Amino acid sequence: MEKERKSDRRILRSKSAIRNAYLLLLGQMDSSEITVTDIADHADVDRKTIYNYYEGIDAIRNELENELVLKISSSLEQTGFSGFLQDPKTFLESVHGAFTAYRDLTIPLFRMNNGTSVFQKLRDSLSSRYQAFLMKTISPGMQKYSRIYADFLMNGMISVYQEWIQGGMQLSLEEVAKLFLPILSSGSASFLA
Repeated sequence: MEKERKSDRRILRSKSAIRNAYLLLLGQMDSSEITVTDIADHADVDRKTIYNYYEGIDAIRNELENELVLKISSSLEQTGFSGFLQDPKTFLESVHGAFTAYRDLTIPLFRMNNGTSVFQKLRDSLSSRYQAFLMKTISPGMQKYSRIYADFLMNGMISVYQEWIQGGMQLSLEEVAKLFLPILSSGSASFLA
């Protein structure tokens, strides 16, 4: 039992060192230039150790992106989906707050293709979660459309947020939310009725 715990701690320590080295390197060079040797050198582990836990660099990136998306999705789900149709500003602020709270992951991962992979995973995750929410709240006759509605809303909201981040945030989140409000109100009224 004691030997097993030491082994688990050693695995966690090695994986943490590998992940941290990768994030550090993302801040110093283009992701396409990073090699397993670079990560091993910065993590102070053998290349073999990296391959014991990951198939390669893409697996490290994928694990980090999935962790970030899970953290953000979970925090957004805790704020609740029910009110965001009436107040998209709260939703956008929650998204922004979650990205800011996890900036140690967000900033390096955004350096790769402007975070396109992270945003796509976030869209997919939030769409699934919002669809599950809708299935509990809409009439049975409308449930067959819940996936389309969830995809439309979450893809739109996250795409606008992504554009806002990448475009230098020229408008305030409040101004962006005001642009959404008429679209959400009129579209939601017919769907949720």
